[in-house]
Amino acid sequence: MKRLIVFLFVLGTLFLFQSCTQENNDDNPDNLAAPSIPNPALFTIPVQSFGVQSGKETSTTRNDKSNWIHAGLSVLVWNTVVFVHTAVPIAAFGNAFDYEAKYIGDLTWEWAYEYQAPPANGSITYDVTLTGTYIDNNDQVQWTMTVSEQGSGKDFVWYEGIVTVGHSEGTFTVNKDPENPQPYMEIAFQRNTSDNNVTIRFSNVLAGDEGQGDYIEWRTQNGQEFDRGYDVWNKQSLLQIEANEIQKDGRVKHPAHFGDENWHCWDTDQFNIDC
Repeated sequence: MKRLIVFLFVLGTLFLFQSCTQENNDDNPDNLAAPSIPNPALFTIPVQSFGVQSGKETSTTRNDKSNWIHAGLSVLVWNTVVFVHTAVPIAAFGNAFDYEAKYIGDLTWEWAYEYQAPPANGSITYDVTLTGTYIDNNDQVQWTMTVSEQGSGKDFVWYEGIVTVGHSEGTFTVNKDPENPQPYMEIAFQRNTSDNNVTIRFSNVLAGDEGQGDYIEWRTQNGQEFDRGYDVWNKQSLLQIEANEIQKDGRVKHPAHFGDENWHCWDTDQFNIDC
């Protein structure tokens, strides 16, 4: 009888251990680590290639720099559009790096925290929930950022997208705002892991908007004379720009503006030159 009691105790202990182990495995069946948060820099347009215009410019020198000015303004307009509609959600997204993720089951991790927008954006405090879920045999992660303005009790999905585990490519959709929660901008990126060249496209996807379908795409062209490139599509017109991020020289092609298919260049001081 004593042996039977010992046997049942051991058997029960083993069953309990196996049950706990199985429960843990079910909780995180592949023993995965929390997914790596994409770099918020993927959601911005670099403008360093265009240098800085002097405050002492005259109408004559501005005319002599017309190629550079036309290229720079075209990028600046898009940069402003992107910044106005993504500055707060990008900052809120980036704050997740300061917090630990919690596993909540179903291959999903959650970052939960508060974010206060700067005074220029109303100093609004948001409750933020960022989730990352492994999908496609754990090769990709589905990201969703939900925010709620404190006191409103109203959740709003600001960002959602799918990114490969190694961050080699991905697509995000930014919804417009809590009062108009429909897709406004799509951000798609690709990163070549061999040469680290990156291509990022920002597209207007707001249904019914006059600019729907317009986009700006920027890319690194490492190893080339002009190591940065920009394509701007606007109302059936393509503008192409190539520039050197360090030297600040570059060229622009825009048939709708120049009336030809030629490149129009500027030097390291941004003055027009022959290409």
